Amino acid sequence: MSILSLGIRSPRSARGPNDKGEPFGNEAAEFSTRRYMQRDVEIEIDAVDKSGGFIGALYLNKAENAAITLVREGLGSVHEFSAEGLPWAKQLYDAEVRATEYQRNPTLHGPFFRLQRSRIGSG
Repeated sequence: MSILSLGIRSPRSARGPNDKGEPFGNEAAEFSTRRYMQRDVEIEIDAVDKSGGFIGALYLNKAENAAITLVREGLGSVHEFSAEGLPWAKQLYDAEVRATEYQRNPTLHGPFFRLQRSRIGSG
């Protein structure tokens, strides 16, 4: 089961041998797999996207929000439009500042994600 995390933009991993994915996409997928697969997690489904994918929040041990963890680890960034109004929006922004301060995967907070944000802001 796949779930898109509310409030963040995480890089897309390679989907096959001929697909490159996005920078740090494979690392984000590997981190998520190691941390959340075969564990007791809870999900809150907020919506279903056009292709039938679930959009919501994933919690490990009822306490750890996966979106906040991915951002804190430098494997995602805040998607301002979808973060707006979330109860954990401040935690997302704080995690992004923390990741930037620790310089975890600085590429994510560089041109690639600024480009994503400019597209979101203009659309």
